[in-house]
Amino acid sequence: FLGASILSMMATPFLIKAAPRLGYALQSVFAPASLLEPTVPGFDVQEIDLRGHVIIVGYGLNGRNLAKVLRKTGVPYLVLELNAEAVREASTQGERIVYGDATRKEVLHHIRIEHARILVLAISDPMASRHTVWLARQLNPGIHIIVRTRYVAEIPDLHKLGANEVIPEEFETSIEIFSRVLREYGIARHVIQRQVAEIRSEGYEMLRVPSPP
Repeated sequence: FLGASILSMMATPFLIKAAPRLGYALQSVFAPASLLEPTVPGFDVQEIDLRGHVIIVGYGLNGRNLAKVLRKTGVPYLVLELNAEAVREASTQGERIVYGDATRKEVLHHIRIEHARILVLAISDPMASRHTVWLARQLNPGIHIIVRTRYVAEIPDLHKLGANEVIPEEFETSIEIFSRVLREYGIARHVIQRQVAEIRSEGYEMLRVPSPP
């Protein structure tokens, strides 16, 4: 009993690390089309010829705002959401939204990932974001991938997997804070914009090192 306990404790970290890949593999074998069944009403992708469109993964605050702007500017887009209730509610309002899991190859095929121009990941699941970035890059090598993430530390891994742009929430929050502080002190707008540009030009390095240059 003691030996089995020790062996299981030693194996746990490796099993946790391998669990997502095993899960995706098992899904593709036993349930390749389980998330393509028309059980949730949504936008019919077959109705239009989707080419050069934007795919928005996640219909939270960021996803909704992006969809609103794209709709007003006439840019073709499609929203992919895993929350069935959100899909039902948005579809009744005429939103171009589809129910599905972005980590599934079949789902990405269904929303024409091969013909999409931009993929925007606006979800809070880091593991799903990484797998989706990797999968999207495999299916469409020329697609431009923008990922929203929580932490600056996740930027290098997402870039390695194929993301073109990674926007960490903590970085953008810090920019918003110091911009408002400077604005409160009456600093000119062009001076604030220059400070923001300088920090962004450093590639987030100023926020990652203990002693900023």
